Amino acid sequence: MIIVGIDLGTTNSAIAYMTDDGPKLIPNSLGKTLTPSAVGIDADGTVLVGDAAKDYMVVHPDLGTTAFKRNMGTDAKVSFKGLDYTPEQLSAMILRSLKNDAEHYFGHSDFQAVVTVPAYFNDAQRTATINAAQIAELNVVRLINEPTAASIAYGYHESKDAKNLLVVDLGGGTFDVSAVEMFEGVVDVKASFGDSYLGGEDFTHVIASEILKSKGMSFEEMEFKHPLMISRLKYECEKAKIAISSQDNAIVRIPNLDGAFDAEVTPENSFKVWREQFEMWSSELLERLRVPINRVLADSSWSVGSVDEVILVGGSTRMPMVRNLIADMFSIEPQCRLNPDEVVAIGASIQGGLYADNKALKDMAVTDIAPFTLGVEVSREFGNEFKPGYMLPIIHRNRKIPSSQVKRVSTVYPDQKEVVVKVYQGEGRKVSQCTFLGEFTIGNLPKGEKGQDIDIRFSYDLNGVLEVEATVVATEQTTQHIIASKTRGLTQAEIDESIERLRQLKPSPRDKARWTALLKRAERQYEQSTLEERETMDAIMNVFEFSMMEGDKSQIEKVAKRLDFFLENGYDLNTDEDEGEGWK
Repeated sequence: MIIVGIDLGTTNSAIAYMTDDGPKLIPNSLGKTLTPSAVGIDADGTVLVGDAAKDYMVVHPDLGTTAFKRNMGTDAKVSFKGLDYTPEQLSAMILRSLKNDAEHYFGHSDFQAVVTVPAYFNDAQRTATINAAQIAELNVVRLINEPTAASIAYGYHESKDAKNLLVVDLGGGTFDVSAVEMFEGVVDVKASFGDSYLGGEDFTHVIASEILKSKGMSFEEMEFKHPLMISRLKYECEKAKIAISSQDNAIVRIPNLDGAFDAEVTPENSFKVWREQFEMWSSELLERLRVPINRVLADSSWSVGSVDEVILVGGSTRMPMVRNLIADMFSIEPQCRLNPDEVVAIGASIQGGLYADNKALKDMAVTDIAPFTLGVEVSREFGNEFKPGYMLPIIHRNRKIPSSQVKRVSTVYPDQKEVVVKVYQGEGRKVSQCTFLGEFTIGNLPKGEKGQDIDIRFSYDLNGVLEVEATVVATEQTTQHIIASKTRGLTQAEIDESIERLRQLKPSPRDKARWTALLKRAERQYEQSTLEERETMDAIMNVFEFSMMEGDKSQIEKVAKRLDFFLENGYDLNTDEDEGEGWK
């Protein structure tokens, strides 16, 4: 049985599987191990996923979207060509693309999946992830926390080392921290905490906002009035953010209100961003990084000195200011021995191997924790009055799972006939500050004074299934209720409708995906090029499109090579070659 591991990321996604020789990443149609989590709809209705969508939406921001993972579990929607798409449906397109890559790689579709989620994803967000997988017709055997997956990857590669690890995972849109103890092949997660709305996207946004502010403009106003300008500015700011990680400064070209770039770079249409300046702009974001780190240390009862190593996960940890923050907090250099963009997918594939009883993992064991507190609503007595709406924790966050815990509650009125057990998830003192999960009723209570005892038992397993059992102590009458993430959220009818809708969309054929991505990249670069560059690029692109229409694979590959070289180097690869009829 094959169980793949999928990192469904905010910025990039990846898929891997466990072999007898270790975990192996599965390449996409472009031969890359990372697929941008971007979706677009081309002019002819073709669905674009990954690099093609990412480049396409720079030119057509109204026909593409990214970072929809941040809206998982909400009612947010985006519209393309008059049709609305939910975060689950958009995520399903990414998952379907990864599934297709695996099917092409294996030659069959007989596999299941472990999918990663941020450690601090709540139940609604985890349910939305399961829904997305169902829409993509992917069988998910388990969700696993992203920092836990990264810990598993390090545990596999360094299983003999006994140490306390702090896993710091800063991706494109989310931030998670986990305290993990490793010893003799055991990966023991002690505590996790995070921020589902903090990631690399926010640092890019800071650059764009500050540049616009310097020009007397507001990001929010410009995004509403001139989306193409903002789309291209964000693309330039993302490049600058990456460049500043390895150099002192970077030039950001600023498009005009129509989204066009001037041929000549001048002080009026550009902005030089210095690393120190970027770090100053990002000071509030850096302070937000400290909160989950300190919370995890407190929850795990670790001091700063208890941490043997800090492991960096996620592409955004490449920023020097993030590394410096960690180094200052712990007086040790953070480590990144495995690729931070791939390590979560690798860990998920190892978890899949554990699930499938892979012989290569016979000496490895993993424990995980409940990311949120689980409890029930109770009333509290104030004088002679009972006031409802308070949270009674039964399974506290960071408790090892599977877990079974019991708490005793009592009736609040004489001759009370029934009790409604309302189940919540969250850290709030009142249930209004928590997430409602479900409810059930205990009836036929014995008559008598108030204070009839009822034992509430929560049993929470590794798959996020919560079994609630209520027992009336006097009569031993027991009522059970199952709250399972996989059975909630969208109805089966809604899932079936989304599956059919996804099937009706036209995916770009796999053998054309690489060529489509190259063409979208060229279109994006064409609009940012000088007039002289455009003339040559236009000629090559015309022949490339003509070759794709003709379907001559050898000619397509020849022209693709020439176009790719021009995009990378700025001059033609073989202008002296016989260009043939198609070049005229």
